[in-house]
Amino acid sequence: MKVVTSHPAMVQGAAGACPAHSEGMPQGLIGATRRAFSLLYRHRANVLLICLAVMFFALPHLVRAEDLLASQKADAKDTFGHGSTVEWGLYIAEIILSIGAYIKVRNPMILVGGIPFLIVITRVFFSLAG
Repeated sequence: MKVVTSHPAMVQGAAGACPAHSEGMPQGLIGATRRAFSLLYRHRANVLLICLAVMFFALPHLVRAEDLLASQKADAKDTFGHGSTVEWGLYIAEIILSIGAYIKVRNPMILVGGIPFLIVITRVFFSLAG
């Protein structure tokens, strides 16, 4: 076995396992700029979509947006608003599910606390819809 007391010379084109600090990525403003552009280049499709979405939200007149469903607001309020048939159907479904959960776990807090909680949440959301 031969003992090597000094570091052998690097062969032309060979990669070092741990490059010296001076051989690594440049530091400072130039290194940060290179890393930023490298990140943008790797994720260029996502960056482009995000830029387009921000542009469309910031400048809506560019996309010529019109509210095509503005005439349907009254129908949506009648269907999903407070006092609608959908609201009462959800109330009945919540009561049936709360009774079923009570039967399964035999915990009276599910029956006593679950039904009013779900009805309050539903009432709040339906008042926001209407």
